[in-house]
Amino acid sequence: MVQQPQENGVFIYEDGVWIKVNDKFWYPKDDGLYVVFFMNVRCPACNRYWRLAISKLLEEKYVEISKTKKCKIVYVKCEWFAKECFDETAKNTFLLYLVSASPTTLLIKVENSEVTYAERYEGRLPYEKLIELIYSFEDRYRKVIMEERLEIDKKPK
Repeated sequence: MVQQPQENGVFIYEDGVWIKVNDKFWYPKDDGLYVVFFMNVRCPACNRYWRLAISKLLEEKYVEISKTKKCKIVYVKCEWFAKECFDETAKNTFLLYLVSASPTTLLIKVENSEVTYAERYEGRLPYEKLIELIYSFEDRYRKVIMEERLEIDKKPK
């Protein structure tokens, strides 16, 4: 079983290892899909989410989604939101993304080093739902982009 980071902080999962981010806050820079988990130590639902969905995702699907979906997994952990956090990067990241429920999962699309689309899910997602959201993300993204283009085309010139 993949172990979750024990300390407060922001971590990126790469090749089976959690790499801690030391910056003012975390913001995606490279193109691709980011799945970002916001967790609190004193959150029973967060602990269940880790056991029942996140660790399973890392064990069973990480290699596949990291290659086929260019997906990166980010884990942001505080004791209790930004108001009780022992890591400045994590605290500022909770504030930047306005996280006020835990667990919270963000799916973020980055193109040309800019966030072009994001989705937020508050609460614990079942493993099957989490996988479905990741695999169908590009379809939802394309649909939103097409709808925006249609709206632009409808505007009078």
